[in-house]
Amino acid sequence: MRLRLALILALLIPSCARDQSQVPPSTASADAGDASRLESCFFVEGTTQGRSELRACAIDADCSVRAVTLSCCGDVRKTGVKASSNAQIDACEARNSAKNIPGESCGCPPGTPTADDGSAITEYGKKVVVSCVEGVCATHTAVDCENLPPCREECSQFPMTGACSQNGGCRKAGSKLGEGCICDGAQWLCNENPEPVVDGCTDACK
Repeated sequence: MRLRLALILALLIPSCARDQSQVPPSTASADAGDASRLESCFFVEGTTQGRSELRACAIDADCSVRAVTLSCCGDVRKTGVKASSNAQIDACEARNSAKNIPGESCGCPPGTPTADDGSAITEYGKKVVVSCVEGVCATHTAVDCENLPPCREECSQFPMTGACSQNGGCRKAGSKLGEGCICDGAQWLCNENPEPVVDGCTDACK
């Protein structure tokens, strides 16, 4: 009986080992597989550095801006790519379904989008500029005074005085410089000498 049991185990164990070795590595972790496929379309494997052949350029007109996902949190970089390489990247993403990898799949919120130079791309007052820098398409941010937050309604008087009960705010009539008042739910708080909302822009709203 013992001999028979030993023989059965000897036959089973190598068989299990063979079966395990035939399991594709990508099945070990769905997230890891997704990340690998995403990297293969644009990034140098194992890094967040774009492949040089997809970013090569001679002049600024060779370049375009492309949003690429950096992590499973959904962090995004608006990077410079060779315009003619977009079709190749699109095809790769379509084949691998990498385009559909959801953000925040790691349970963490995405950070502020960035440009290649590391500068933050804020909602207002910034624009992304792409240029050919030493043969590589690269992005940076620049002041954009056309991209400003919308102006509030005008105040009935300025400064507003007295008590108030509804959260909200208004701006000095005719002003786009940021002069305005905010109701904190109890009283008016007015700013008569505001700092520029965006460095380099005179107006604070549009």
